[in-house]
Order: sequence, then structure tokens, then C-alpha cells
Amino acid sequence: MWDFIGGPAFAVLIGSLLVAWATFWFRSPRKKRKRELLIFLGATVSIVAAFLASAQQAAQERRIAELNEHIASSITGGNSFAYITVLLQFNPPRLILLHQGEYPLYDVTVRIVDLEKTKQKGYSISDLENEVQFSIGNLAPHQSQVLKPISLSNDSLRWNIFFSARNQFFTELLRMRRIDNQWKTALKVINLPVEGEQSKTLLEKIDPGFPLEKSGHVDWEN
Repeated sequence: MWDFIGGPAFAVLIGSLLVAWATFWFRSPRKKRKRELLIFLGATVSIVAAFLASAQQAAQERRIAELNEHIASSITGGNSFAYITVLLQFNPPRLILLHQGEYPLYDVTVRIVDLEKTKQKGYSISDLENEVQFSIGNLAPHQSQVLKPISLSNDSLRWNIFFSARNQFFTELLRMRRIDNQWKTALKVINLPVEGEQSKTLLEKIDPGFPLEKSGHVDWEN
């Protein structure tokens, strides 16, 4: 009740009552000016209060929509994603999976395709079954998970990493180059768009000194 008394709806009621009261009690021609002034005042109060009530309702509807979106994102994962990079401080180096975003990720699976292997003679589609795969499960916000060790025997690494989660599919392009005996890394994560939409870059990280094209961009295709 007190919320009603202090709210815009109560002001609308007061303005309407003021208009009705002025119309009834100041019917005399001698009081016409006073009646018009009170009617104008009451109408103004009602209009302003109605506008505030509408704005208040719209704000409440926005809060409800945001809350519903937050609840849904907490269940599905929202716009969160993950990516993989290499921990070079380990010997041998190890893969690490990193969560990015506000909401948990659910039912995460990862498949790593080594592009250098796909160029080898005799490589076929059936060889994809032998690519590295992980069944991660669930990831809490900002959680990381150290995965398997790897061998960096060549001077470059070219992986495409495919992620599947409850909220979306996304792909990471992981590129590493050995420059002056130091490893430089570039990675980009893009989402797999639904029909009618374009893919979007979710994350891009490029080490200083990583080789770039003349345009100043990474050649993600090679």
C-alpha cells in the first residue's frame, strides 16, 4: 500500500481528483480563472505521473528480461567460450584449457586437428578419427585445466581446434612459430554462426614478434 501512495499511480489519482474537485466546486463564472488553473495543475500532475509510471513499468520489464536472460545463460553457458594454449614453462610443454566469460560451460568436448599432418601424403578422412580429442565436461567461470604434454619438434605448429559446448560451437586457430629459438604464439577464436548470421571473432591474441603479412595481419591460412 505504501508503495502505491508514494508511487506515480497515486499521483495520477491525486491529479484526477484535483481536476474533478476544481470542476465541481468552482463552477461559478467568477471563479473561472481559479478553476482553469486548478484543472491545468491537476492535468499536468496526472500526465507527468502517467509518464513516470510508464517509465517505471518499462524499467521493471527490462529488469525482468535481464534476470530471465541471466538465468537462461547460467543454464546454457550464455556467450562464454574456452580456448587452448601451450604452457612453455613445462618440460615437455603442456596444453592448458582456459575458460572465458561470465557463465559456466557445460558438456565441453575438444577436437584438435594438426594441419601439418593433413598435408602429409596418404592422409585421409579416416585419419581424423585418430586426432586428439578431449571430453572436458563442465567448466566454471575463469577455470583452467592442464591437459596433455606435447612435443614441439618442428619450428611451427598449426592447429585448428574445434569446441562443442551446450551454448555454442566455436573454433580456435592456434599458430606457433619458433623465432630466434623463442616460441611466438598467435590464436584466434571464432564462433560457428547459426544460419543467416556471420561468424564473429571472440578472442584474438598475438605475441609481439609473431610473423605478420605485409598488411599487418596474421596469415591464419598458413
